[in-house]
Amino acid sequence: RHTRLRRDWSTDVCSSDLRPHVITKVATDFEASAIVAALEAAGIKAMAVGGHTAGFRAEAPGDVAVVVQATEANPAEAILAEFLKK
Repeated sequence: RHTRLRRDWSTDVCSSDLRPHVITKVATDFEASAIVAALEAAGIKAMAVGGHTAGFRAEAPGDVAVVVQATEANPAEAILAEFLKK
């Protein structure tokens, strides 16, 4: 007999601590990479999502989202604001 494990997605995988949070969307991979680098330099794990559909690669309009964990959203947004001032 196999016992099925029930996963409570609302408190397990999708808890507010683990959920991704988009802090900004930009037009190019280049812009997103610069923001990700600034965040990672400050100790915040970040990633760019959607680069293959942005700009000329797919010849379709699209944005590149910069994503962090929800728990890092506030400090990431503060770092982003400082980055954009430069």
